Amino acid sequence: MVPLRVKPPAPDGPAIARAARVRPYHRGNTGPDALAAARRLLHEQGVRAVTTVAVARTIGTSRAAVARIYPTRGALIGRLAADAVGSLGTTLGTAAAAAREFPPTERGAAIGRAYLGWARANPHEYALLFTTRPPGSERSPRRGLHEEHGGTVPPAFGAGMPPWTGDPARNPAFATWALLHGIATLLTSGPLADLDDASAARVADGVLDRLADLVR
Repeated sequence: MVPLRVKPPAPDGPAIARAARVRPYHRGNTGPDALAAARRLLHEQGVRAVTTVAVARTIGTSRAAVARIYPTRGALIGRLAADAVGSLGTTLGTAAAAAREFPPTERGAAIGRAYLGWARANPHEYALLFTTRPPGSERSPRRGLHEEHGGTVPPAFGAGMPPWTGDPARNPAFATWALLHGIATLLTSGPLADLDDASAARVADGVLDRLADLVR
């Protein structure tokens, strides 16, 4: 007698759905991998896309594993803000060092181009730095920016300019930063955000040339 072949019952719909959701267990280094995923989410989609759930999903691990390193969304975003502060500060410092021997107006223009270039290349990171309080965060990233640079104005903007007077209206470095911040905002999230790189560079050069005329 030929034995009967009993076909196992097909899984029901919920079982199929559960199987489809199963992901390979993450076997990398959760801390660095989570941070890299969060940076990528911020850079590509903005701060609202950065959650511990999204990070866990991206690297194929559980939210609990991410939460052991970043207990709250605010802690994760705070780390991203600190990284952005460091990146912008390094960019400005490098530009200031490279232009150390330039005349003051040319040195200021070089630093200004570096500032606008960083903002243009990192619009979501730039927005994060100047957001009063990002979702889930307990403090403004601007506090970190100010603390990192030891004051209201990064010292790079003060190169070759009179010292801080305590009155923003009388400080050229503060005025320079205010103007550049406004242009950076227009180029990253305002009406000039859709300009191509060449057009954005022309706008930046025109503003910096005008600024040089004002401080001469």
